Amino acid sequence: MEIFKIGKVVSIGKTYLIFESNYSGHIIYVAHPETFIKDKVIKLYTYNHVSEYTSAIYGFANFKERIMFEDLISVNGIGPKTALAALKLGCDNIMSYIATEDSKSLSSIPQIGLRTANQL
Repeated sequence: MEIFKIGKVVSIGKTYLIFESNYSGHIIYVAHPETFIKDKVIKLYTYNHVSEYTSAIYGFANFKERIMFEDLISVNGIGPKTALAALKLGCDNIMSYIATEDSKSLSSIPQIGLRTANQL
């Protein structure tokens, strides 16, 4: 399992980066594309998500975000796109909401209803 890639940010989109690593380009979906700098060589933590319908690579600025992403998608009803939307709030905020059982704040995340928030 690949945990990170080292390479260059070639282009930045609204929800993704085009990342060049080992002479190949990858579309990598990220929570905060605005925090990356074009043409900069970086270490990008990655998660390869493969289902029967799709395959996508998700990227994270640090290992903490990657672990949080894995934890979120392990909850029934939360997929990778929803987990990525949740990460826009920041790992510390999500952990705080979970620790204090703040279902109302968790359910404010797009695609997360009160029932799923209670599961978290």
